[in-house]
Amino acid sequence: MLFTVTKENFAAKVEQAEGPVLVEFSATWCSHCQQLRPLLDELDKKFDGRLPLALIDTDHDPELAQRLQVEFIPSLVVYKNGNHGALLTAPASLEAMEGWLQEQGVTE
Repeated sequence: MLFTVTKENFAAKVEQAEGPVLVEFSATWCSHCQQLRPLLDELDKKFDGRLPLALIDTDHDPELAQRLQVEFIPSLVVYKNGNHGALLTAPASLEAMEGWLQEQGVTE
């Protein structure tokens, strides 16, 4: 399930979520972010709605990116129980994302 998050709803939709949430930091002008989107769509299908994917536009909400010290986009982070794990920047493949998700404690 893909949805957009802003600073106004970040706490409710991500930090207070009952299960893990995958968060992507990106921007509309970022070509690497656009290339990542089909992989995220495929990942979303694999998890069949069990791993919500929150999309944050760093141009509209730079405060959220600064809060997590996101320096490069696209970057991914998993939130679980209000806490976040390590950032993954510009993953090269679906397999790289899946391996990283397992390291973060997220499995299909």
